[in-house]
Amino acid sequence: MTIDEETQLPVPVGTTVRFYDQRIDAWRSIWISPTQSAVKTFTGRKILVSTASPNSFLGETSWHLEFGGVYPLLHS
Repeated sequence: MTIDEETQLPVPVGTTVRFYDQRIDAWRSIWISPTQSAVKTFTGRKILVSTASPNSFLGETSWHLEFGGVYPLLHS
């Protein structure tokens, strides 16, 4: 973990791997942080965020994240 210079708050350090899963029509992502011994999984899906209204486009969409579990890294 590192420290944010402005806020002095801890910032997690890790690597993210993302891939598109055609089977579920969504992006899967895995975040791995060896310094925290953690692995987090989540899925990104496109969702409808607005309908016809004066201030939006018809059928506007955005990405929504579905968070999975947090798993400890296995040490051998």
